Amino acid sequence: MRLILAGLFVAGSLLLCFGRASATPEYARQTLLSCGACHAVGTQLNDFGRAFVYNGDRLPRLLPKDDVPLQIRGQGVYTSDPDPTGLPKAIVDEVEVLSSAQIGKNFGYGIESYVLDGGVPGDQREAWASYNTSGSAIPADLRAGLQVLPLPLDPERFRDSNNHYLIWDQTVGLNTFDFIDPKGGARVSFGRDAQGLSGSVLALYPHDQGSTVPGVGTDTMFTLKDASPAYALQVYHYAGQRDVGGIDSFWRTGYALGLYRGRAWLDTTLQEGYDSNAMGDGVPVRSSGGFAQLRYQIGPNGFALARYDGVSDTSGNFQRTMTIGYGFRFMRAFKLEFEDLVSHQPQTHNTFSIVFGFGVSTYHIGDAAY
Repeated sequence: MRLILAGLFVAGSLLLCFGRASATPEYARQTLLSCGACHAVGTQLNDFGRAFVYNGDRLPRLLPKDDVPLQIRGQGVYTSDPDPTGLPKAIVDEVEVLSSAQIGKNFGYGIESYVLDGGVPGDQREAWASYNTSGSAIPADLRAGLQVLPLPLDPERFRDSNNHYLIWDQTVGLNTFDFIDPKGGARVSFGRDAQGLSGSVLALYPHDQGSTVPGVGTDTMFTLKDASPAYALQVYHYAGQRDVGGIDSFWRTGYALGLYRGRAWLDTTLQEGYDSNAMGDGVPVRSSGGFAQLRYQIGPNGFALARYDGVSDTSGNFQRTMTIGYGFRFMRAFKLEFEDLVSHQPQTHNTFSIVFGFGVSTYHIGDAAY
C-alpha cells in the first residue's frame, strides 16, 4: 500500500509543477455548498465562485433578510450485496437536514441532523454555536457543541464515493473510537482554512456515538495546515482514554497532502496509531492505514473517481479496498453515480452500487446542494 500511495504522491507533485488551481475542495466544508456551487469545470470558477473570492472568501447574501438557510439532502442506494441486517438491496440510504449561517458580525451556528442514516433512523451530527472574527487579518473561531472533527476531508458530507474512508471508520480492539462520528466539546481555530497557515485545538467529551465503552478524562485533538490554491498540507493528532476493562490510552496521527490542478484533484492521507491496552490484556497495539484518491472532472457535470484504501493493526486486522466510480450531476440538485468496490478482508470480494443523490436548498443562487 505504501508503494501505491508514494506513487500517487509523485503523480500529484507533477500536477503541481504544471500549474496552479483556482481553489480547493475545503470551501465546501466551510459553506455547506457542494463544489458545483462555485466551480464551472474542475477548478474553474463560475460567477458565484468569483463573487465568493471577491467577497474575501465569504458568502455573498444568498437569502432575503428574514429567510432561514436550510438544506435537505439524501440518497437512495442499490447494492449488489445483501444487507447483513436484512434491509433490501435498494433503500433510501440517507436523509439529512442542514442549516448554517452567520448571525450578525461575529456569531454563527451549524446544525446537521440525520432523519435516516443507513436506511434506519439517524443521529444528530452537528449542533454548535461559534464566535468568530472572520474579518480580521488573522481570523479566529471559538466553537462549542456537537461537531465533526476537522479532518483533511469531511468523512461524510459531500463525499463523492458511497464507500467510506477506511482510516476514519477504523476502530482498534475493544476501543470504539473512530473519526467519522462527531464529538461534543470546544474548538479554537485560527487562520483561513483554504489559504495560508491555519490550525485548531479541541477539548472533547470522551464519548463515542452509540457506544457503551466509557471514556476517561478529556479527549484532545490539534491540527495544523498550510494551504494555497494548488495544494493543502495538514497534520492532525488525536489522543484520549477508554475503559475497556482496563485503561486504554491511545493516539492517532495523520499526515495529508492534497494537490489541485484544473480538472484533477488528488487527496492522500497516511495515519498511524497506538493503543496501550486495546484488547484489555495489557498488550499494546499499533495501527496504520491511509488512502489515495484521484478525482477527475469530465465536462461541467461529470466526474470519475478512483481511491485505494488500506488499514491494519498488530492484533491481526487487515483490510484493503479499491473504489472506482463515475457520477454526474443534473438539474443542479441531483446526482447519479455508478461505483464498483473491490475489497480484501482477507478474501477478495466485488460489490457494485448505484447511488441516486438529491439536494434542495432555500438558497436562491449557488444552490447546487448536491
